[in-house]
Amino acid sequence: MVFITVNRDELKEKYGEEEVLVVPKEFLPNKLNDGFTKARRQDIDHLLSESYFIKRYDSDNNPDEVEVIPYVVVTNRSHDNIFCTKRLDGSGEKRLIDLLSLGQGGHINPFNTLKGSQLMYYSLNRELAEELMINPMALVNYNLKFEGYIRKTETTVDKDHLGFLFFMELRDSVCNEGYVSINETDVLEGEFVDETFLDKHYDKLETWSRVVIDNL
Repeated sequence: MVFITVNRDELKEKYGEEEVLVVPKEFLPNKLNDGFTKARRQDIDHLLSESYFIKRYDSDNNPDEVEVIPYVVVTNRSHDNIFCTKRLDGSGEKRLIDLLSLGQGGHINPFNTLKGSQLMYYSLNRELAEELMINPMALVNYNLKFEGYIRKTETTVDKDHLGFLFFMELRDSVCNEGYVSINETDVLEGEFVDETFLDKHYDKLETWSRVVIDNL
């Protein structure tokens, strides 16, 4: 057995007093697949009913309290075009530089008195607004679908997180009209790509994006 020494003081210096939403490991669904597990919209409220906030310096490298991450894939209705991003050298996330990602997401922090799915959807929209510029015309008649959970346990980072997978489905023509672009161009670049591109660059996809491709 390999024991990992965690320096909480270093993590506190890195994250400050940031709080993140977690669920206790024992409350996770009994049958979580390695990768993707299909779930229903109502399952969000059930799982988040046992969620609470702790300091991020206490949640990292702590598999007993799992960090909740909304993970949104922007695509067209047929899912044959998906918005793909690549993290550049200017990013603070050094372990993700040059990897490709199909999802936008991040930790859930407190906001006013929001709880459960309301807080989940607020955080989801906040992450999209931070990462992407989406023309309001692209949001006419779009669908936002919750598909299920992403859970990997191969690494300590994997064990720290549970992804809630959403698809934001835009009308097909949006993919060719430049209505979706990157906000922070010094950190990310991105564009809509097709199945051929994803097959060719599968090995460059970060772990959760591979899960998405494998379960489309």
